[in-house]
Amino acid sequence: MVVSSSNRLIDVVNSIIMDIIFSEDENRELTDEGKRLIRLGLEGASLEEILRALFEFERLNLSRIAWQVLNDNKDIISERTKYADARMGDIGVMIYFLSQYLDGFSEKVLMDIKDIIQRKLDSDCVDEVIIFLKSMYSADMHEKITELISDRLTRRIRNMSLSELIKLLFWMPKYAFERVLDLAKDLIRKRFSSMAPEQIRIFLLALGIKNRTKLDIFLEHMGDIAYLAGFKDSEVAKLLRTKKEIGKAPINLIVIFHSSIEQQDREMVISTVKETSKVNIKTEELPSIVESVIDSFNIKGIYQGHYIVDTLSVSYDDIFLFVAPYKLLAEEVFIEEDFYNPTFEGGEGICGIGAIVSIPSEKATDKKVYIYNVVKHELGHVFGLEYHCEDDCVMGEPQDKPMRFCSKCQKILKKKGILKKP
Repeated sequence: MVVSSSNRLIDVVNSIIMDIIFSEDENRELTDEGKRLIRLGLEGASLEEILRALFEFERLNLSRIAWQVLNDNKDIISERTKYADARMGDIGVMIYFLSQYLDGFSEKVLMDIKDIIQRKLDSDCVDEVIIFLKSMYSADMHEKITELISDRLTRRIRNMSLSELIKLLFWMPKYAFERVLDLAKDLIRKRFSSMAPEQIRIFLLALGIKNRTKLDIFLEHMGDIAYLAGFKDSEVAKLLRTKKEIGKAPINLIVIFHSSIEQQDREMVISTVKETSKVNIKTEELPSIVESVIDSFNIKGIYQGHYIVDTLSVSYDDIFLFVAPYKLLAEEVFIEEDFYNPTFEGGEGICGIGAIVSIPSEKATDKKVYIYNVVKHELGHVFGLEYHCEDDCVMGEPQDKPMRFCSKCQKILKKKGILKKP
């Protein structure tokens, strides 16, 4: 086993993984030397670095080794959760990890740091609070944590900005959502009264699309706010079951730009649409009221694309293409390896509704090729095409060259009169 002199935990983990891969023995356990190096690496690692290492073992189906790491180093793991630089979200995810491997020990750790958790509720950002609450639900510890933090969380809400409050209500799990509304109903009502009616309506529709039960709880506590904003409960059911029929061309397409998208990138997007599709194009900026709600759909700067598409469908009758600078993940990523080692998506397209494409702010190897391929791919989904793995089709794996629709995809698009250039 070769490890760099710095003995960073990730170097140790990578060396162990390479040894196992070359030995072709997935059931192999840590050697005494491996255990020693792991412990040395843990002593200099942050809680986030430890979690990345554990998720890396899980990603490669090396759960036995993950268990060994946790079981042999309980003292270090427990101590790391008490460090001042340990974020609330990382503490929650570590407790979740322990609940999967060392059930009784996870509860002991939680009880040992309950005072630390309460203090961090006052200081850590709302993203960390959300990750912690969702971790406790996944660890089946939500009843214990509700008793510990409900009053403190209610006090924190008093000092939150409106955008933080919207984010917290959108993302927090149902057990905490209901408790917070019980304790802070009057406070939340006062904060919502400062919002524009359309902003409230869009938020409630987005909340209903994400979690119908949470919307029902909100309406039970604050139905008057929803009524005054012009919200109709029937709109949620309609959105959940309705998508626009993509008939024969010409089709109206609204291209919506986030304000941060550069002019040259806008021109490349429009050029790609015009070159490949027979659609009537209308362009506009993302309305500020809609943007204020969409800003709630990120955790630590990572967005879930399908929530954005669903929410934009509230505001647009025609199909749309939203061009944004966001880091996108297609799935909701909590208590998953992707949250610590994210692989970002280029976009998200939903058949008959619309799509979002992400334009990276940093200069890509060939941004023009990237934009060409991702716009074609996501609009392909909107027009009814499915992802597949046929070589050299733009609906398959992305490549570093301009890609075409395969013959099967061309046939579908030609039948609808949409295809201009394959």
